[in-house]
Amino acid sequence: MVAKRDFTDRFLKSIKPAEMGKRVVIYDAQIPGFGIRVTDHCTDDNKGAFVLITRFPGSSNPAPRRIGDYPAMSLAKAREIVREWREDIRQGIDPKVKEADRLREEQRRRADTFAAVFGSYADDCLSTLRTGEAVKAAVRNHVFPHWGERPISQIRRANVNELIRALR
Repeated sequence: MVAKRDFTDRFLKSIKPAEMGKRVVIYDAQIPGFGIRVTDHCTDDNKGAFVLITRFPGSSNPAPRRIGDYPAMSLAKAREIVREWREDIRQGIDPKVKEADRLREEQRRRADTFAAVFGSYADDCLSTLRTGEAVKAAVRNHVFPHWGERPISQIRRANVNELIRALR
């Protein structure tokens, strides 16, 4: 039987480094499989890494997955992430795959910002026009501050009219 402790900030701050060359996992009593991995390199700035040790989808053996370092990540945030991961695992979803999909979607969304779309338009069409540089400068100075990081799919006719009124 593995000893479990109720994690509190006071307890986590009192953790001492493990013996030289060893890694120790201290388990939380509230959430199954949740613990903190302590090594011999632990300091006051990094007491250890929160981990979830469980069978992830596609694996027949339990394995630890790092959540974050303490105290850089709070105990409450780590518990919240562990609860989300356990729910995903219960549904047969690997949290690592879910996070990779989220990051890929975020990159795609960033690629579809007004600034990115205007940049490709400027390269394709404005580079051949005599007034292309003036148009690029005007858009950079007046439109980018308002819409630069905005997804292009969220810009509507009302937004365009509002911007025109503001620029007048």
